[in-house]
Amino acid sequence: MFGRNNNRIVEDVYRTNDGGAHFCFRFVEEGNGNWRADIQSQPSYGSRSSGLHDSHRLPSITAKTRHQICYGTTPRSLRDAQKWAEAWAEATWTWIRDGRRVKNF
Repeated sequence: MFGRNNNRIVEDVYRTNDGGAHFCFRFVEEGNGNWRADIQSQPSYGSRSSGLHDSHRLPSITAKTRHQICYGTTPRSLRDAQKWAEAWAEATWTWIRDGRRVKNF
């Protein structure tokens, strides 16, 4: 799939390792070769903090009501973006389910 600027767009669903949650992402290749992961859907934070800092998210640059993953280092490939999204989803699911923070995220 291609966006308005002929940037590649890949949609993907990630199921957590315990099978308890699904996260839907839209990976977008930006013009400078970097990739971002827009969060299309995810489980509710429930009683856990969903603040941008606590949840490691940024406002999406394309949809005002959505968010994107806040990376430590901007991924330079689709596979790197997917790996970051998987790690973020697992950390987020641990936070939602158990209230535990995952180090290094």
